[in-house]
Amino acid sequence: MNSCVILFGNLEVKSMEKILDVKYNIQNIKIFLSLFNLTLEEKETSFKELKIFMEGLEVGKVVFSEEEIIMNTTSMFGDLDAKTNYASAFRMTDVESLQTIQQIGLYASWYNVFNFDLKLFNGSVFSGECAFGIKIDNEFGNTVTPQFKLFYQNDGKKYNIRINKNGYPFQFTENKGFYEEKIVYNIFDTWGLCSYFHHSKSDEFVNGENTYPYYESTFISNTSDKKEMNTAVTHKEFNKRWLVHNYNTFGRVSAEDDAAEEVIHKANYMHLIDPTLKTRINKLIEEFSVGDVSFLEKIILYGFTHYSKEEIYALFGLDKKDIDLEKMYFGEENDQVLERKIFLP
Repeated sequence: MNSCVILFGNLEVKSMEKILDVKYNIQNIKIFLSLFNLTLEEKETSFKELKIFMEGLEVGKVVFSEEEIIMNTTSMFGDLDAKTNYASAFRMTDVESLQTIQQIGLYASWYNVFNFDLKLFNGSVFSGECAFGIKIDNEFGNTVTPQFKLFYQNDGKKYNIRINKNGYPFQFTENKGFYEEKIVYNIFDTWGLCSYFHHSKSDEFVNGENTYPYYESTFISNTSDKKEMNTAVTHKEFNKRWLVHNYNTFGRVSAEDDAAEEVIHKANYMHLIDPTLKTRINKLIEEFSVGDVSFLEKIILYGFTHYSKEEIYALFGLDKKDIDLEKMYFGEENDQVLERKIFLP
């Protein structure tokens, strides 16, 4: 265990690092496995392995080795191999919080990163890295923050999917030959692409020795000269000649980009000017479905766990289904009991 005291002016902050009990890794393992409709054996005694179940049938196991945690199992989607780290908590105590919340400020964070390969029944592999970051904060509340970096390749087609990575809530890129399609949800600000929502497609058409590029783009951004307005643009061109270029402005319902009503307002307008966007997302989800169950749908819903039902429906056309990662991780454990376990030596 390492500790240090940091002084910011008159503010004293004590930071420490603590290796956590295995149970705090198990909660994240349960969340990870639930993405693929799998459950974990409940066991109170000391163990080196835990069984994995699918609808009550034993289909795999979790092995707690010395250096890492390893999972091998079958799911309804295919064979799943994964591994993750043992979590170590970074803890901080803030004495000055006695003046604001009448108690010492307690802050702690840790995470599990899961690297996995899912061998689908069609023989292709869906691989990725997902992280579940846990934060304890006795002033602002406990949270679970997921991040996903996903990759899929089949028959010359490549998908790259990012959720809560590189500052963007959602990014999707498809490549196949000359064809490229991108969907980017920036949502709260316009840095980088200078748009809140952006959907683009590009391709090259070959006729003999001649190549003709095609490009189309739909996006919503702010209006620099009128802060109370948004801008919507639809653009299409072939062989560098503009076929369509529509530029419209529409009013805001809130001055704050992160206000739920403004997110919904812009998302609805985006789908109005680009109906193909929601269709593409739905087809993507269906591509990784068995029956009416899609692990990619769950990944999106977990990634957007802190958004309201109305926001998720406006963004993706999906039902949130009462998913609550904080409840899944922390359960009914009393906050003060949890804090004592994490912060006491």
